[in-house]
Amino acid sequence: MKLDRTTYEAWLLDRIEGRLTPDQERELAAFLLANPDLDPGDQDELPRVDAGPGPAFDKEFLKQDLPPTGAPDLRNLDLFLVARMEGDLSAQQEAALTAFLMERPELDLEARRMAAAHVPADHLPYPSEVDLRRTIPPVGMPDRHRLTDFLIAAEEGDLTAEQQAGLNALVAGDASLRRERALVHAVRIHPEAMVFPDKDSLRKGGRVVPLWSRTVVRWSVAASIALLLGLGWTLLQQ
Repeated sequence: MKLDRTTYEAWLLDRIEGRLTPDQERELAAFLLANPDLDPGDQDELPRVDAGPGPAFDKEFLKQDLPPTGAPDLRNLDLFLVARMEGDLSAQQEAALTAFLMERPELDLEARRMAAAHVPADHLPYPSEVDLRRTIPPVGMPDRHRLTDFLIAAEEGDLTAEQQAGLNALVAGDASLRRERALVHAVRIHPEAMVFPDKDSLRKGGRVVPLWSRTVVRWSVAASIALLLGLGWTLLQQ
């Protein structure tokens, strides 16, 4: 790169980073001597910005207790307003919050808006809770909600005559229900009797031959009794 007034800054940067050869160092020094207005002086490093102490940040503010503790202030006002709507404030905190809002009328609007946004809990009973209860086999009369249970029970023969008649009437009036009934019937697996083809080969015949004759067994028992008597007599003599 040719050194001139448009490229000298790149040369200065290369000098700071130590990428100039000795010849380039001398060339740059001669150029700055001929152009003193471009000479940055004895600056061996790039300009730096010293890090200051930084903005003060209150880490304790991130620690929030629910329900809030202590007294209300501008930082935890929202927590106190929510806790008041939920009934989580003590009598002392409730009085402190009321006094805090009275001293600052400009915050009363925010408190009223938050109170208006509160959704009270309500008991909403499910109208068809009975329909969620399923028994096998099903009880009651067939309906579309439990159609599959009734179709399976019909295939297994678990329906009463009244339930079977109700199922037939329900399915007869709807083509989609008839198709579902046909599908349930098609996937049913009928039990089959499985006969072992060579069962006679499992039976073992012939006479059972004992390993020891009755005479040998009797003599063995007698010898055992005699041995026990002898041991007992020896122990008594001692």
